[in-house]
Amino acid sequence: MVIAHYQKFIFIPIQKTGSTSIRKTLNKNYNCVTGSPDNLSLIYNHTSACRLKLYFEEQKNKPFTQHDHWNWEEYFKFTFVRNPYARLVSQYNYFCKIGNNPHTIKGKNGRDFTYPSEYYNLCKDISKKSFKDFVNNDQNTFDVPYSWFCLDEFDFVGKTENMQTDFDKVVELANKNCTNAFVKNISIPHYNKSTKKHYSSYYDSKTKKIAEKYYGEDIELFGYGFGE
Repeated sequence: MVIAHYQKFIFIPIQKTGSTSIRKTLNKNYNCVTGSPDNLSLIYNHTSACRLKLYFEEQKNKPFTQHDHWNWEEYFKFTFVRNPYARLVSQYNYFCKIGNNPHTIKGKNGRDFTYPSEYYNLCKDISKKSFKDFVNNDQNTFDVPYSWFCLDEFDFVGKTENMQTDFDKVVELANKNCTNAFVKNISIPHYNKSTKKHYSSYYDSKTKKIAEKYYGEDIELFGYGFGE
């Protein structure tokens, strides 16, 4: 979650949609408020628009608050989605990446970072499984569908597959909402780029049906197909 009060925009990143690239670009260029790692918090990194809207209301009703900072309707809200078939493969690979690493690693800031034990043990367990076993047996760990994020609250939903083009649209639309909210010609780098094989090669007919059952609404709503 990224909030820029002066520029009046909100970016809510959805897991495994390339959100790191956008989040880092925004934090680099603007004075942003970022989210909490606590998934129970209203301002969790991957919170929903509905939960963040509730947080705005709470802040607006506090005494001595800057009311012009918490008017939800004044902010341009955007997010990005990704082909759900590819997103599920990305989640599996991320679990494996963590599970195949030591419990404590050296962070990018040079400091030791220890994964929460429960999450690390989950990743460790999944890293020992094939993708097919993961899909068949660990559906309770799947990232939530896009509908959970309250899509009706967003002013724009882009696609990871068109990240630069769609971010250019964000800039254009947000600048209509708030003059000079964004500088133009912002280039979005690609962080955490996977070198894995094409996502479609992970699936068989059974796992494809499971993915379609779980993410069917997302697939239909955004017009995604298998193999794209």
